[in-house]
Amino acid sequence: MHIKDSPESSGHAHAKSAVTEQSPNLSGEAVAGGSMFEDDFTAQMLALPTTARLTHVPVLGLRVTPFGFSTAEPSLYWSVPTSHVVRAEAPGEEFDLVEAVMPQFVERASFRMALDGCPCRLAFDCQRFDQHLGCMGLGESMRPIPESDGRPVAAEEAMDHVRARVANGLVPTISWEFDVGVYGGPLDRGLALCFCDWCCCDLRMSARVGNDRFRRKYQHIPGMTPQVGEACDRCGACTREVVCCVGAVTLSEGEERAFIDETACIRCGRCAEVCPQDAINFEIAAGVDVATAVWDEVAKVTDIVNPEPVEYGAHPQ
Repeated sequence: MHIKDSPESSGHAHAKSAVTEQSPNLSGEAVAGGSMFEDDFTAQMLALPTTARLTHVPVLGLRVTPFGFSTAEPSLYWSVPTSHVVRAEAPGEEFDLVEAVMPQFVERASFRMALDGCPCRLAFDCQRFDQHLGCMGLGESMRPIPESDGRPVAAEEAMDHVRARVANGLVPTISWEFDVGVYGGPLDRGLALCFCDWCCCDLRMSARVGNDRFRRKYQHIPGMTPQVGEACDRCGACTREVVCCVGAVTLSEGEERAFIDETACIRCGRCAEVCPQDAINFEIAAGVDVATAVWDEVAKVTDIVNPEPVEYGAHPQ
C-alpha cells in the first residue's frame, strides 16, 4: 500500500543526525540522560513518518505506535485554537479561548517547567518556526526535567510563555501522553502543554500519515463545533492536505460551501486561519462554560494540582 509522503518533510532544510554517545543540550553542554534533546529521542522523532505509516499494515499496525512497538500508548490531546472562536450568545464577537482556558492549568499546577526548545522542531530542523519556542510541563511528574532542558517558572511567567508562543503562530495543545513519561514520571500526575506548528509537529504528523487510531487521540473542546458561513466561495484553501492534518474539510460537487466533518475535525483552527474570506469559525454552544468543561475533561486522566511527591520510573497501566 502506498502512502503519500507527508508535506511536513518539505519544511525542513535537513534532518539532524542522531548518532553520538552523548548529545549536547540547548546550551551546548553534554546531557547524561533523561532529556528530550538526547540523540536517542531525536532518532525516534526522525523515524516517526515511517513508523506512523506502518500503522496501515494489517496485523502489524495494531501494535505499532509512531515511536515504536507497543500494545498500548495512552494519550489524549486537546487543541486550543487561537482565533476565529465565537460564542453562540455573541456570534459577531471574537472569543479568546486561549485566555479562557490556559490560565487555570498554569495557575493550578503544583509545578511548572518551561522547556527551552521544541523536540519536534529541533529534530526536524524546522525552518518556518523558532525551534527554541518550547513546550511546558505541568504537575509533579515533570520535576525530573533537567535544568539543561528548561527551568521552573511561576504562574505569571508561565502565561507569558504561552502568550509568546501564540504570538509566534503556534497552537496550544493540551497533551496527556508519553511526553510525561520521558522523564520517568507517572502519566496520571503530569501534563504537557505543547505549542504546535503545522509542519514539524509529531502529533499532527502522526495524525496525518498514521491510521485512525492516532486521529482519535484528539479530543474535542466540549461544546465547540466548526462552522462554515455564507461567505465561503469554495476557493479550496482550507481543503489542502497541508492545512487539515486529518482531512476533515472537503468540497463536494453541488455543495454551496466547504464541509467540515465535525467528528474528524480536531479543532486546531488551521482552516480558519487560511480562509481568505474569514468564513470559518468555531462556535461555543450557548450555556457552555468552556474553561470548566475542558478542565473537567483533562482532570479525568491526570492530576496536576496534587503536590504530593510521586515515584518515578514506570507508567501506570
